[in-house]
Amino acid sequence: MNRTDILKKMSEATGISVQTADIALRAALNGMKESLAKGEKVSLTGFGTWSVVDRAARVGRNPKTGEPVNIPAKKRVKFSVGAPVTEAVNNPPVPQQ
Repeated sequence: MNRTDILKKMSEATGISVQTADIALRAALNGMKESLAKGEKVSLTGFGTWSVVDRAARVGRNPKTGEPVNIPAKKRVKFSVGAPVTEAVNNPPVPQQ
């Protein structure tokens, strides 16, 4: 599923135009991005939670030469999936015939 598919589903489910769905999706994603940039958690109950975690500096290896490479510390976004999504993935609906 890509952005276009998401916009179509939003439009069909709500009766709004695809353009309006795009505006709503952009606003939601920008709000999430701003919250994560501040170090805040973003949680969608029943879907999952995004949070910012610190990744420590470490020494890696250049796979071609085997030389050690210093990898600097950085922040990354972590996603924890919600229980309803895990349940849906592990027990998909049976198609009706």
